[in-house]
Formats: sequence, C-alpha cells, structure tokens
Amino acid sequence: MGNDSTGLCPRQYNPCKGLVDAHTDCESKLDKCRSFPSYMATNCASSCCQLNNGEITNCQDSADSAVACKLYVSYCSNPAMSSFMREKCRRTCGFC
Repeated sequence: MGNDSTGLCPRQYNPCKGLVDAHTDCESKLDKCRSFPSYMATNCASSCCQLNNGEITNCQDSADSAVACKLYVSYCSNPAMSSFMREKCRRTCGFC
C-alpha cells in the first residue's frame, strides 16, 4: 500500500459504498439507526452506515425548532411527545 501526497495511507475500503437511502429524511432519523436497525438498514442504509463508521455525527436540533427545544426540554422524557422530540430536538434531549 502506497502513501498519498500527504504521507497518509489512502482509505482503501469504504463500507458504505453502494448503499443508498430510500427516504429523503434519513438525517432526521439518525437516532433510530441503533434502536431500529432492521428498519433503518432497509430505509436509511447509507446514512446509518456513515453514522456507524464515524463519517457523520449530525447531532443537532432541527433548525426550525432550536429555540423551542430549549424551552420545552421537559418534554424530552414525555412518551406522548417522544417522536416529535426525537425528530426535532435530538441534541437538547441527548438522543445522539
């Protein structure tokens, strides 16, 4: 194996190559990669693979909800609000 011009070994193996996301909203569901692996492997294969291999971290609240997340942090553990909070307030609630 040769070095590239930076002196570092080039990445020879990309485990996510060829994987695709079947849905356009996979970024908002990254916290489900570990809790629902079968579903996510089918529907968000590329995004979950990149997450699991450290290529993306994406631990942010949704831009349209960032202020509201801080105001409603008490809803993070509310079962009636968990789906919404997981989608919109991942960072504030500690879901990622």
